[in-house]
Amino acid sequence: MEFDPFHYDRGMEVLPTSIKVGDQFLSRKKITEDDIKLFAAISGDHNPLHLDAEFASKSIFKQRVAHGMLTASLISAALASMPGTIILLSISLSFEKPVYVNDSLTAKVTTRKIEGSKIRLEAEISRGNDRVVSGKAMILRR
Repeated sequence: MEFDPFHYDRGMEVLPTSIKVGDQFLSRKKITEDDIKLFAAISGDHNPLHLDAEFASKSIFKQRVAHGMLTASLISAALASMPGTIILLSISLSFEKPVYVNDSLTAKVTTRKIEGSKIRLEAEISRGNDRVVSGKAMILRR
């Protein structure tokens, strides 16, 4: 089963109440200029790779990149779409490719193992067919 809260027609379906191995939960977001500025202000990460176009143009990326943790926050949004109260216990991520201003991203978490109230998941964030982040997470579901 795949549940996408951003394309959910409340009149046609019932929200899932249970979780089983293989279930997938999604979040989608277009990374904007404002997102990057706000994340810099909130996090205190004012690295010029994120904020200074001239500086970034001379980097390996050739342009400004979004903060890795801003990108990773889409996984949190996907977890929040799961039924029940979800508490993130651990997460391990690999940042595979840069994310740029105006990139449209999809985060997907897939249930891999259920151990009582603890659930192990695989996580990934993609830009189209291009994976930019991958990892694993463990949550507590109440």
